[in-house]
Amino acid sequence: MAVMGEEFAVYGRKVDLKPWLEREKLELSTLNRVFSKIQLEGLRVLDAGTGMGYSAKYLAQRIGSGVLVTVDIDPGSLDMLRKLAGVELIDKLIFIKADLRNLDFVKADYFDLVCLYYTIHTIESTTPGGVKRVLEEMHRVLKPGGLLVAVENYATFEPIDDAHRLLLKFSLIEKEINSILAVASDIEYDPEELCSLLEDSGFHILNYKDVGQGCIDPTLL
Repeated sequence: MAVMGEEFAVYGRKVDLKPWLEREKLELSTLNRVFSKIQLEGLRVLDAGTGMGYSAKYLAQRIGSGVLVTVDIDPGSLDMLRKLAGVELIDKLIFIKADLRNLDFVKADYFDLVCLYYTIHTIESTTPGGVKRVLEEMHRVLKPGGLLVAVENYATFEPIDDAHRLLLKFSLIEKEINSILAVASDIEYDPEELCSLLEDSGFHILNYKDVGQGCIDPTLL
């Protein structure tokens, strides 16, 4: 069980519990808009890319007798979620440290639903050149007729306020530095680019929509 003020290390960055809980309210709002019309009860669900653990915790609370497997290459993400899940959810979660490009421990056509919650844009920085391979692996483990749910930020060049303008400026500087140092970094895809990537990996796009609220999350600044 996590306690207020406790810190975790996720992908080498310190994460304090208090801002995590504050941000969880915003994430819950987004997740509700994404999954409001999807029946989750009893499903076999893969949460691909545990990250900060928001989607895994949300889904575990709603699958009932289903199965939820959460996978991340960073053990810190899994350790944090173990503590934040609480005793009422811990038995509903299966934690696996693995590279999403190769889930050979999962048989084909196993999951009813695969969730990529703010995962795709991080793949390039964690496993350079691995985006298409990850998406193909998600397609392999998903049942025919199963559902892939991908939630992503997308690139914008129209700042909505001064805070956003500053954030974009820092982001561009970081990308320039990473380019000079040949360091892999996150890639944000426009919706059309993302749909094209998914279709090239074998998925049929049912629909996509904007689930944002047009605001900047202060915990990201």
